[in-house]
Amino acid sequence: RTWTHQALGRQSSIHHLWRVPGGPHSEDASGHIILGCKASEAEGCLKQCEPWCGPETLVLPLQNGVDGLTTIREVVKSWGKGHALAGCCNIVSAIAEPGHIKHWAANPPYITYGEFQGAPIPKTLQVKAILDAAPGMDGNLEEDALSKIWEKFTFICSTTAVQATTGPHATQDMIPEIPELLATWRAAMHEIAALCHSYGIKYDLEWVDKRVDALKSAKGATTSCSRDLWNGKPSEVDDLLGSVVRMGKEQKVPVPTISACYGALIVRDRIARGQDLPIKLPEGQKVLGPYMGAPAPAA
Repeated sequence: RTWTHQALGRQSSIHHLWRVPGGPHSEDASGHIILGCKASEAEGCLKQCEPWCGPETLVLPLQNGVDGLTTIREVVKSWGKGHALAGCCNIVSAIAEPGHIKHWAANPPYITYGEFQGAPIPKTLQVKAILDAAPGMDGNLEEDALSKIWEKFTFICSTTAVQATTGPHATQDMIPEIPELLATWRAAMHEIAALCHSYGIKYDLEWVDKRVDALKSAKGATTSCSRDLWNGKPSEVDDLLGSVVRMGKEQKVPVPTISACYGALIVRDRIARGQDLPIKLPEGQKVLGPYMGAPAPAA
């Protein structure tokens, strides 16, 4: 298996050439499985990979969100082989054209990963050596990986809540400049931080201010979930904001800001997924970006 990544400034050309030793069900099937799909697709994709999982295979999920990590771990455990890690990636990117990914804000992009508990096993240290040598990106092996993943989750959820609800003009660098948006963003951040604490996972509140600095430096950046919602595509809003609402109920932690934004956004996602809703768009109209139901421009 080889993975070639050529980074050119803030644009990347990515080529994947995969060779699975021995093929499915082989005793040699001991490569590693990295899940780079959307959160809602992760479980299904992983189950398709079971034939290629050997006893020494590591499974590294890189999805946004936190509740899906438990599912990934349980699926791998049910196989009786392989070893699941906790992980996420930090990159702001968009498809410029097929095979051409433009990224900005996170330079270089990086993967955060580690064990769910305890020190890294020897196989994980081998992965560290590979990621440490990879050009154009960083790999950060963390002893407290869940804390780092929740930190990213808190940021991506709060930023999506504000951006997606406000519209595409609310780029990340604009949020700190508008007091009302910043106040809403901070409220969402603190709600998710409290939820994190309810699980006994570390979240330092000083991280909130550091993320304000990250917002300021992310010129023109928007989250992929926001862009999908604006463009009438299926999104991760339920995996992100929806999971916060559900966990808040389970943990009895109030999350009013996230709940309000989720309630305002979920209809767009359901329309994009073709779900039957009592909302009917007038003839000749369709979902166009941020203006749901706006008539198509005249030819």
